[in-house]
Amino acid sequence: MGVIVEFKPVKKKIKSDSAKRIEALIKGKIEAYTCDNCGGHFEVINDDFPTHCPCCGMEMEWDE
Repeated sequence: MGVIVEFKPVKKKIKSDSAKRIEALIKGKIEAYTCDNCGGHFEVINDDFPTHCPCCGMEMEWDE
């Protein structure tokens, strides 16, 4: 008699925010900015620019 073995499909691992930040840091893809309105500091990782300031919520426009 044989034994039937069933393998589960492999799922892709979801990267955590800290893993994405570390990877971007190694590749040099982190930029630091300061808000002109509130003076708050924030980081842009992998050119993912926010539409609003994370500190004060003011809408931001980015030059391309």
